[in-house]
Amino acid sequence: MKYRRYYILLSLLISTSAIAESRDLSDNKSNKFENLKIYKNGLSSELAEKSITFFHRDNTGRVWTGTQTGLYLYEGQQTSSFSPKNKNEYFAPALDITGMSEDSAGSIWISTYSSGISKYSEVRKRFERVDFSPRRGVTSLVSMGNSLLVYKEDRFLKVVDTSISESLKWLDSAQTSLGISKIDRFYKTSDNRILALTSDGFLRIDFLSKSIERLSVDLDNKSLNDRERIHISVESLFSSEINSMINESSNRTHANGDRGFSNIGSVTDIKIFRGLIFVGTDSGLFIFDEQIRHLYTFKRENSSLSNDHVTRLFVDNETLWIGTYEGLCFLLSSNFQTINSVSAGINDEVLIFTEDYFSNIWVGTYNGLYVIEKGAGHHVNLVELYPEFSLPDFRIMSIESVAEELWIGTRSSGLHILDLITGTKIHHSVANNDNFEITKIQHLPNETTLIGSYNNGLYRLDPGYDESGGKSYGATKLLDIKVTLIEPIKSKNSVLIGTENKLFFYDLKTDTISEIEVDFGLDDITPIMTVIHETSEGAFWIGTQSHGVYLADMLSPSESVINLKPLFEDTLLSTSAIYSAEIDNNDRTWVSGSEGLFLILADGSFARRFTKLDGLQGNKFNFGSSFKDSNGQLFFGGSRGYNRFNPDSITAYIPRPAIGFTKVTLEKSINNPKLIAKDLQSIILSHKDHFITFEFSALELIDPQSTRYRYKLIGFDPDWIDIGSRRTATYTNLPAGDFEFRVQAVNAAGVWNREGITMDLKVKPAPWLTGWAFTLYGILVVMLIIIWHRIYRAYAIKDEALRHAKKMQDIADRYADDLQEQVEFQGKLTDSFHFYNKELLARAYEGIDAGLVFSLAGEDLSGKRLLRRLRVFDLLQDALYYHGEQLYANLRTFTDHLAAYLEGYYGEAGRKLTVINDIPNDVMPAAHAVSCAIIIAECLDNSLAHAFPAEKAACFVRIGLTTTAEPIMKKDQVVLHYQDNGIGIPTGLAFDAPESGGMTIIASAVASLNGEIGFEENSRTNLLVTFQVPWTREPGSSPIT
Repeated sequence: MKYRRYYILLSLLISTSAIAESRDLSDNKSNKFENLKIYKNGLSSELAEKSITFFHRDNTGRVWTGTQTGLYLYEGQQTSSFSPKNKNEYFAPALDITGMSEDSAGSIWISTYSSGISKYSEVRKRFERVDFSPRRGVTSLVSMGNSLLVYKEDRFLKVVDTSISESLKWLDSAQTSLGISKIDRFYKTSDNRILALTSDGFLRIDFLSKSIERLSVDLDNKSLNDRERIHISVESLFSSEINSMINESSNRTHANGDRGFSNIGSVTDIKIFRGLIFVGTDSGLFIFDEQIRHLYTFKRENSSLSNDHVTRLFVDNETLWIGTYEGLCFLLSSNFQTINSVSAGINDEVLIFTEDYFSNIWVGTYNGLYVIEKGAGHHVNLVELYPEFSLPDFRIMSIESVAEELWIGTRSSGLHILDLITGTKIHHSVANNDNFEITKIQHLPNETTLIGSYNNGLYRLDPGYDESGGKSYGATKLLDIKVTLIEPIKSKNSVLIGTENKLFFYDLKTDTISEIEVDFGLDDITPIMTVIHETSEGAFWIGTQSHGVYLADMLSPSESVINLKPLFEDTLLSTSAIYSAEIDNNDRTWVSGSEGLFLILADGSFARRFTKLDGLQGNKFNFGSSFKDSNGQLFFGGSRGYNRFNPDSITAYIPRPAIGFTKVTLEKSINNPKLIAKDLQSIILSHKDHFITFEFSALELIDPQSTRYRYKLIGFDPDWIDIGSRRTATYTNLPAGDFEFRVQAVNAAGVWNREGITMDLKVKPAPWLTGWAFTLYGILVVMLIIIWHRIYRAYAIKDEALRHAKKMQDIADRYADDLQEQVEFQGKLTDSFHFYNKELLARAYEGIDAGLVFSLAGEDLSGKRLLRRLRVFDLLQDALYYHGEQLYANLRTFTDHLAAYLEGYYGEAGRKLTVINDIPNDVMPAAHAVSCAIIIAECLDNSLAHAFPAEKAACFVRIGLTTTAEPIMKKDQVVLHYQDNGIGIPTGLAFDAPESGGMTIIASAVASLNGEIGFEENSRTNLLVTFQVPWTREPGSSPIT
């Protein structure tokens, strides 16, 4: 068995070596330049004619592009076309542009063949022909960085001092004295000199010393600087005449004499970029090293070069711009190596990686498993290496290396374990079936392995042996959940297990699993968890499907709830789907997702984003598809292959996006119309400027569509306003005050320019709202207050006097009214008493008269009887009441007083008498009450005097008064009852013919009442007097007591 294993290993090495050798070794040459990629630029679509003659990016970031028939300015938001037809802005005298240059002062110069030299006016936004310009024939132009401008007119070089608008004649004389017949082309070298190529050699022109000299083409010439030597060497490659000059001068065959390619055209431009020499020709873009060895040629057939005729090269930071006859391209250098079906013959859908015991990298895809043999660098399919090892499903979802074994999890056929030495399967007790989807395989330090599946739960596999003594693994099912994540916790002997929205803590010491509640702090939303990543500090990042990255502190089984807080909120990570994360050897974290690859620095700060333009296989990666090998290389898989790179070779720095204002639009003209948007520092608005629109741009050329903006008017906006890729901001009806408008931008790499650009904005108030106006308003208000105060005081004094007068008048009127009322009251009271006294005197007169009559007839009339009758009137006075201008009497009160008086008067006889007073406690008009009182008094006195025999022990008298209301007649029907238990009134005695004084008085009183007198039920002891009393109060009102 041992020898068989070694034989298989030896066969494996031989087979992979043969496969490697069978590859076309010529590809190795091109593979060195896979990190150099050419892309077409979107600016070409803005060009009416695409034959590029020059490309220039000025010191403000604007891009100038010249073609054979046009001139274009890209300011970030729009591309403006210059034309002789434009009379004002964007005017150019001609469009056959042959050159452009920018001097140290930032002035833009162009040369045209048909109209000479022109200068750009920033104020007027147009090119204007200068006085010193030749009429025509200028074919190239370069600024020497100061006031000197060098150009080629027809066959010779010219130089002009733009500060004095004069040509320098010494250059003309020097060219003539040297017998120069024609200048083919010229270059500006790094030491601010000119290297010119003529038909018979090279010239060096030094403007500082005002000298011109022929250069020896001997490449060993010590006077040649590096740039001159490079240009001479490159020119020699494409010119047999120059090459022969070099060979003759050096007296030896030039090292590049046998170039390996024929003379295929002429040089159009030369630039040094990233330590390499790029040569533009009419047959492609050639690359040379510093020793002028040809390395690679970009052509249309092997790249995205728009045309093989390269017209112009321009270096801008990390980008080489390439102008061709069919538009603008750019070249980027990338340290990301992309491996896919084209470069390596693997399936493009790369899902998982691992490194085996022999340091070979295994790559799992959606249609096959491949190994990258150590040292060979080529991908070999598992089927080629282990033809006897069969997989029912080649959709590889997870792989893990355990010692000399390779554990393979598939999409639908479960788990398979390969012995890398014998090539055989190792038995395990997990029941594979046609619907067993493995999601994660994780080997643990305690020699056990966790197997997570989406539809069969979580298993733990422990090593052992089968019945035949062969190695085997026993399976224990731990949880019946949909496992998507398994992450060992390095700082603890434990494992985190995750589903899409749940976390479980697996303590390996106690072999217990507990659920942990995850709180994202989002109302009614539970994000789908896609990544659990332990940082170097022991904290955890949790990636989600669409809510970015969250931070959790160190986890332990004692925690039942973990509270998460979001990270990188103002970057694309906050909205990107997070798929995997790896830490490099410098503690930097690389995070893949749906928006590219993100780099987080060791201090936890966001560095940048990488996209397809940086050399990635695409902007979208696959879930869980990442790996770091033993050498520190990182692997990230996507749907178009995978990327492999050394993270130390990737720079984290990228320039912040440069932002500039491109236009400011007001409702009315800016106060100074000569101001330029990019030069504006502040704007003053009047009250008539109801709106203002700012236009700005980040001037990104590589991926401008991915640049995002936000702005804030400090002093007005409470928060930043995110506007995506839109480049305008409009404000209407701003209040008066001082504001600062600030714009920030983030480029495609996710790098913010937080300093941004600012513009002060002052909104003047309307004249009626200025400080002077408010001062005047204040003065007017004070004056109005003073005037109002004076008027008010006068009015108040007058009003107070009137109120006092009115008050005095009211008091006087009230006293007059009271006096009048008193007079009227006194008059009515006097009248009432007058009528009452007249009635009383009439009744007294009648009583006295009757007494006298019957005294003459023989009836005893003593003075006492008269006094008693007068006493009745006195008792009636005590029962009088005055109300409502009328005089009333309470007969009940009178009767009580009368009974008491007579009982006392009659002594013993009176004490035998019981008076039952049934008269209601009500009042009666005094005029009627007088007559009633006389009747009651005469009856009661008569009863005590005559009705009761001396022997009678119990004597009583009952006096009652009933009243029946007659509303229709507005009268009360009154019945006076008088009853005693005496002998009664003698028979035959009648009231209509009284025979005594008392009877006469009673009859007279009844007559005064217009009443009737009689006996009840013919009983001579029950006397009834009936009369009517007119109403003197409203019906239903309470009686007066």
